[in-house]
Amino acid sequence: MRYSKKYCIKIGNKCKKLTHSQLKKLCGLDELNKKPVITILLGAGAASIWNGPSTSEINSKFEEDTTYSLEDGRTVGSIIFDRLRDHYGRSHIVNFETFINLLEQIYDFVISESNEGGTDPTNTSMLPLLFNLNDLTNEIYNPHNQNLPNLHLERDPVIRKRIYFGDIIKHYLRIIRSEINNYEWPNDINAGINSALYQWLSSIRSKFSIRMYTTNYDRIIPEILDHHGQSYFDGFNRTVTNGRSIPDVQRICHNSDDIIYYQLHGSTHWEVAESDFSVVDFRLVREGIPVRDLYSFHMGSPGQILLKTNIITGYSKPQRIMQSPINAMYSSFLQDCMRASYILTSGFSFGDPHLKKIIINSLFATNTKFLNITNKENVGELEEYFGSGIYDDISSSLDIHFGVMESEHKGNWLIKGNRYFAYYGGFASFLENNAWDILYR
Repeated sequence: MRYSKKYCIKIGNKCKKLTHSQLKKLCGLDELNKKPVITILLGAGAASIWNGPSTSEINSKFEEDTTYSLEDGRTVGSIIFDRLRDHYGRSHIVNFETFINLLEQIYDFVISESNEGGTDPTNTSMLPLLFNLNDLTNEIYNPHNQNLPNLHLERDPVIRKRIYFGDIIKHYLRIIRSEINNYEWPNDINAGINSALYQWLSSIRSKFSIRMYTTNYDRIIPEILDHHGQSYFDGFNRTVTNGRSIPDVQRICHNSDDIIYYQLHGSTHWEVAESDFSVVDFRLVREGIPVRDLYSFHMGSPGQILLKTNIITGYSKPQRIMQSPINAMYSSFLQDCMRASYILTSGFSFGDPHLKKIIINSLFATNTKFLNITNKENVGELEEYFGSGIYDDISSSLDIHFGVMESEHKGNWLIKGNRYFAYYGGFASFLENNAWDILYR
């Protein structure tokens, strides 16, 4: 017979023995684990309430920055943006992510074209075989750049060229990091919105298990939770060694914490592991600043060379999912969308197909309700935007037909059927006006 351990619960002067399952039921822990899930995905637009930079502002920073420029005064940023706009013929679809993607392809080309001896498809891209990028590569390559005084110390011209194109990617990523630091510190001026965010999370925490994900690189929300003494799990151990915490991959995949906060595209507070042979690729810097925000090579698809970076942008995101703990967080996002009662997005443009696909599949396979907080100004803008074809895959997953199905209006909410809810006015308005309570009280 299997022995079941019992625990003594004192009631008056008597001791009542209960099994572990009976104890959980008595304490209400079973009900806690059964709370419905709300999966929240926050994108760059959500950070605007903390004065985060817009895409156009980062674009301008890239174009105007003079660190990498030619002898005739043209900046590398302006050259690449002009080339991209000419290539696509539509300037509005060219942004800093397109820019980084082109630089990553050039970097891959430069590394692969100079691989001599011992090359094979696992370490050498096919780009040099299929395309000739020499014109653009040579145009923006300036080994005599006075802003890079140490470049001339490398005598090997092959290594010098590799260093140049690796450093140029690092430079533009650090511009992004600088923009994040500008709005992330100090945060006191945002006390009102910080309090509104915390009050919202507190109000839904009693009813939902909160699974929060972000594509942003800042840690403003964890700071808000820390300020209010609210426990949460960010994917990393609380044990700190030299100011660093390592990821707890098992807990990421199997945790039942009441609030989680995972950064699917890295963070300026992450530090790149110093070795390619490290079990984990990143550590969280809880005290201080990262020493290594970038590190040499990272192999994405076989043969494609990327830089390992603590913030992930450009079009190589799906290839970086293999890095730890991002791989575990991505897996958790899939599970949380599939089991969610609500999927709520704010500031997410649905431009990342690896994340959008998970949402679409989840809406199609389950009865999950979809809530989207937008910065549109009125119902007319909402109807025009969501009925324009951009959201056809989302609406078809929900069996919703824009322009045909009647809409219900409640406050700033536009509702179609019983599964689609769109809020106009922005994330700050949603928080400050208790929009959640208006819809679900």
